Amino acid sequence: MYIKKPKILYPKDKEFADKVISGMSKTQAAREVYPNVIGSNDKATKILNKDEVRAYIESQAYGAAQRITKMSCLSRNEMVKLAANKDILDRAGYKPQEAGVNINMPLYLPPELLEKYNLKQVTNEDRIRETVNYPKITETN
Repeated sequence: MYIKKPKILYPKDKEFADKVISGMSKTQAAREVYPNVIGSNDKATKILNKDEVRAYIESQAYGAAQRITKMSCLSRNEMVKLAANKDILDRAGYKPQEAGVNINMPLYLPPELLEKYNLKQVTNEDRIRETVNYPKITETN
């Protein structure tokens, strides 16, 4: 008969998880908790993949959310308040869409501006023609 080994959270794993929860990177936390281990990143990944470590970190999430909420209310620094509020909204699923700029979008100017600054309206066909007609760079021996 096979007896399943109980999953326990070892003290070193708990210390590692506490450092990660406090904001330290997983690699740096592994270096501090396991200083004699070569390959801190691999060790950190193995520890974070343990079910008991994952469960412990998830159990601490409520406290982390409370600390972020407290920072957003009590901090004197506006940047800290802003970062805490953004984090709260992100965790709640309200992450704003990031606006991207399309630099390839054609710009159409009114004819008066074109005449005033002696410009020519460029069409998409002109752009294609310009990209195709670039001179080729050849190597010289």
